[in-house]
Amino acid sequence: MLRIFIACILALGAGLCAGDTARAGAWTRSEGDGVVILSLGRQAAPFTALAGALPTQDKYVGQIYVEYGVIEAVTVGASLFADTEFTHDGTGDGSTAAASLFVRTRVYSDDDGYVGAVQLGGAFPLEDKLGDDFSGARHSAPEVRFSVLGGTSWWGDWGSAFASGALGYAWVGRDDPSEIRMELTTGYEPRHCCLAILSLFYAEPLSAAPGESRADGRSLTIAPSFAYRLLPQIARNGKKPEGPLNPATIQIGINYDLLNGGDGIGLQIAIWKKF
Repeated sequence: MLRIFIACILALGAGLCAGDTARAGAWTRSEGDGVVILSLGRQAAPFTALAGALPTQDKYVGQIYVEYGVIEAVTVGASLFADTEFTHDGTGDGSTAAASLFVRTRVYSDDDGYVGAVQLGGAFPLEDKLGDDFSGARHSAPEVRFSVLGGTSWWGDWGSAFASGALGYAWVGRDDPSEIRMELTTGYEPRHCCLAILSLFYAEPLSAAPGESRADGRSLTIAPSFAYRLLPQIARNGKKPEGPLNPATIQIGINYDLLNGGDGIGLQIAIWKKF
C-alpha cells in the first residue's frame, strides 16, 4: 500500500512542475490498479501577481493525467495538457495543448525497498486540431522520451519516507533543441493522511534554440508541495466502512525556476482518485 501511495504522489508531484506532462517515479502500479489526476494552476510574474498585483506575465495551466497497471511490473499512462498565456499589455501569446503517452517497466526490485525502471514515452501537439484559439506565438513540439528511474522507500515508528530519481533524454521536434533531463523527488509521511514532498527538475539543452544560447534553455525548478488524503470517517460504533477504501488525495504546491526567475512562480492544486 505504501508503494502504491508513493507512485501516485510522485506522478502528481511531478506533474505540478513538469509543464506538459506528469512524470512518475520508478514504481509501477499493481495489475488492474489505476489513478486519475486533475490539476489546475497559475504561473505569474512578478510574485506579487498571485496576491492581486498587476502581472507582467500570466499563464493558466490545466492537465488530466491517467495511469494504469496493465500487468505486473508494467504501467501505462496518458495525459492531456493545455495552457493560456497573457502578456503585461493584455494581449495573448496564444494557447498550447498537447497529449502524451508512456509505458513504464520495472526492471529491478528487492526486499530492502529499492526499485528500478525504464520508461519510454512521447508528446504530441494538439494546437492544429483545436482551432484558432490555440494559435499564436507559442507552440508545443513533438517529443520522444526515454528515462532510467530508481527509487527507494523506508518506514518505521516515525512514519515513512521515499526518494526517487530519473535521468532521461528527450528528442524534441521542430526548432527546439533536444534535452537531457534529470529529476529528484523526496517525501516524508509522518502520518497515514499527510505527505510532504520536495522535487527538483533540471533540463540541459543539447544545442541552442534559434536566437538563444544554450544557457537560455537551461532550467532548474524547485517544487515543494503538501498532500492530504481524504480518509473516510469512522462510524460512531467504531466500524470501518465496508468495501475497498479508495480515498481522494488533494495536493497543493508551488514551483519556481531558479535559473529563469523572470518567468515567475507557479501555484497549482491537484486532486487524484484511484480506480
